[in-house]
Amino acid sequence: PGDGAVRFTGSLPIQKPRSVLGDRLCADAAAAVLAGETIDAHYEITTADRAVGTRLGCELASASDDGKVTGKVRAHFEGEAGQSFGAFLSDGIVLTLVG
Repeated sequence: PGDGAVRFTGSLPIQKPRSVLGDRLCADAAAAVLAGETIDAHYEITTADRAVGTRLGCELASASDDGKVTGKVRAHFEGEAGQSFGAFLSDGIVLTLVG
């Protein structure tokens, strides 16, 4: 784009280790958010669940030409979050942690 914005348009494999909970959040929410729906989800979380939200954020950002989505997921977590909880989120994702 001529406005100086730079956007990655390639594809990189998701590196291991992956968060099972992060994969579950993505599977539960991505299609609905991309379809413009708003959903609420509730999960238990432990410190083993690192970077929860990252996969979903990447999925939403890469599926949209401008990185914007019209839907929203409000994910509520209870427990103790791991390192990088909520890192690299995109528009449409709200994470709440109680614990």
